[in-house]
Formats: sequence, C-alpha cells, structure tokens
Amino acid sequence: MLGKTHAAVGAAAALYVVYPDTIEGVVFTAAAGIAGGLLCDIDSPKTAIHQKAILLLTGVIAVIAIAFLNGKTAGDIAQAGAWLISKSADPRAFYGAILLLLCIVAAFTKHRTFSHSIVFALSVWFLMSRAFEPAAVPLTAGVVSHIVLDLLNEHGIQLFWPFSSKLRFKLCSSKGAVNSFLFYLGIGASFLLAAESLGVFTRAQLF
Repeated sequence: MLGKTHAAVGAAAALYVVYPDTIEGVVFTAAAGIAGGLLCDIDSPKTAIHQKAILLLTGVIAVIAIAFLNGKTAGDIAQAGAWLISKSADPRAFYGAILLLLCIVAAFTKHRTFSHSIVFALSVWFLMSRAFEPAAVPLTAGVVSHIVLDLLNEHGIQLFWPFSSKLRFKLCSSKGAVNSFLFYLGIGASFLLAAESLGVFTRAQLF
C-alpha cells in the first residue's frame, strides 16, 4: 500500500485502540499511529523515513570518525557511551537509543522482511514502552496496521522473520482502487473515532 494509506489506517488503528478523551490525546495518538504506520517502510529506499535513517547514520559515523581523528580509540568511545548511560538519571535514554539503533538496522534490511515482522512489532512495543510509555501502544498499533495491510497484496511479507518464507493473501495490488478505498476508509474512521472519543456523538446515535 502507499504511504498515505498506511498513515491514514495507522491513525485510525491507534485511535481505536487507545480511545483518547481529550483533543491533545487525539492529536498525540493519531500522530503516533501515523508514525507507526510509516515506520515499517524504513527499509524501502524510496521513502523519506529511510533517507532520514541514512542521514542519521551518516551523522553518527561522522562523529565517530572525528573522534578517531582526534586520537580517540574504540575503547574511549565505548567508555564515553557507558558513562553517558550510567550518569543518566532516566533509563529511558538507554531504551530510546536501542530503539533508534533497531530502526537504523531495519533501514538496511531487505524490503518487507524484518521491519514487517512480528519480531519487529514486539521489539518496537517493548522498547517504546520503556523509552516513552504513552506512545508505545498507539505507535505499535500503527506498525501492526501496516503489517496487516501489506499481507493483503501480492508481494507478501516475511511475517515470521527470521524464517525466510513470505506470507501473502493476494487480495489486491499495492496500488489501485483498493488502496484508495483503504485510504479514505482510514481518514473517515479516524475522524469518526476522534469525534466519538471526544463525546461529539455515540455509536448508538449513528446506528
């Protein structure tokens, strides 16, 4: 599916699971769901999120290279990292760094493999629940929605990574009419879920 479809359905999935009751909560939950819906395609060179991951990795490599040019050793760099973690009063920094590393690794894997797997979804939830707990559930809901949507088309995904077999239902193509339908469905569902959670109306009033 296209990125906009994953974003729309990711937002709807997050709002459905979390059901926030404030405007701020709706915005935060939808944003986290959108991020999760897009995150899986970090392994696709065509996406902006992949390019940002490459840029981030380039920055990290540049910092390490500068450290070596200034006479630092690998041991010095490792000790500096360990010192930063040990001096941090909040362990969330550690789990956030691991999550960031996980995403960078995912960016260099083959498309529709690791980042589209159950292992990836569980890892995102585990690390985010410790790095920034409020975003863990909506972000993971977005990730799961992406995986489910990509199961529908003919390309298939490596759902049970590291096992190499791909799962696919071949119900539709990744573009076309079904993709457009799911995009508008995600947009509509997001608005309806947001309005309902804020008390604008109830399901009983609709049905």
